[in-house]
Amino acid sequence: MPKTLNPQNTFPTNIPNFPISGNNEPIAIEPLENAIQAVLNRSENLHVRLSEAETQGVKRVRTVASLAALSAATGFNNGDVCDVEGYGRYRLYNPSGLTADGLWVLNASGGGRWVHTLRDMRGAGNGLATLDSSQRLAQDVRDASILTQHIANQAVTSAKLAPGSVVGHLGYTPLNRAGDTMSGVLTIATNVGEVLSLKGGSSNHGYLGIYAQSSNQNARSAYIGFGSAGTSDLTIANERGGNVVIPSGLLQARYDHQNRFAVSMNAGVGYSFSISANNGQTLGTFLVDIPAGKNLYVRRARFNMAGVGALRLRVYGNIGNWTSSNVIGDETTDTLVGSGGAARQIGCSVQNTSGSTVDLVNNPVFCWVELEIR
Repeated sequence: MPKTLNPQNTFPTNIPNFPISGNNEPIAIEPLENAIQAVLNRSENLHVRLSEAETQGVKRVRTVASLAALSAATGFNNGDVCDVEGYGRYRLYNPSGLTADGLWVLNASGGGRWVHTLRDMRGAGNGLATLDSSQRLAQDVRDASILTQHIANQAVTSAKLAPGSVVGHLGYTPLNRAGDTMSGVLTIATNVGEVLSLKGGSSNHGYLGIYAQSSNQNARSAYIGFGSAGTSDLTIANERGGNVVIPSGLLQARYDHQNRFAVSMNAGVGYSFSISANNGQTLGTFLVDIPAGKNLYVRRARFNMAGVGALRLRVYGNIGNWTSSNVIGDETTDTLVGSGGAARQIGCSVQNTSGSTVDLVNNPVFCWVELEIR
């Protein structure tokens, strides 16, 4: 029997050692025809099975248990496929220019690369991409692209986060509700109102308590409270009494160091002068650059006019002035003294409101004035 098949597109005119009839056909072909027909029937059977395997779906796919087993597997050719338990289907490309990444592309022991059939569906972080509500590719929901609908059921719990990940993202360690101690300066914005209330006793009292335990177990306490006796005064108290009460009208926090500022002036001991009747003596002047569309107001003043009953503090500007009501005091006002659009000269003076001259000899005279641009 022949060992090698040589394709021929025509039947030969003669066959060695085989007689040919006049019409170029072998003589007594019937015995040979049966043998050849059997071979051809078998070949056709193999042809049909191959067609079914290639056009009607793969009949059997080899399966391995791990990615490492797939990389080490032998006996595969270019284009073969293999399933990996838990990972899905890979196809062998040999040769291949892809770089192995240990998941989507694996090295093959016989050369080439095993490539996952869903490699082109990768999302961010090498996770499998998903479809959004518009049936478009979305990013992997296991990475930074988590959407609200993915965590609406509270499926992402603290146990699933890496240790310290929340603190690392915040940039600081939050205080525990109990047991922690703060350090540094705590700044609280104004107008926070009831948020800062720690109430005890009747509903119109809010207080911050300070307690200490001495070595002999005798407790000591103090508190800073608001709303004492139904008012908004600030009270500083301790267990031995002697409370300090600051009227609510003096509790004003207005400084922002840009539009609100304070100045002080002093004619101390050793500075002597006389002030004629209904006249004044300037302590000092300064310039304030008031923006266009803004004005300058006197908001508060503290002063000592040396105890002479007829003397007053006066703050004056280019369009108005404010005069205090006493020789010593702390007064709150809201008086317009300067107009905007230029640098305005503002001054402070000691004003004599009596009908006779006042002499000041070795008497301290000073003032502190708060102003506001608005």
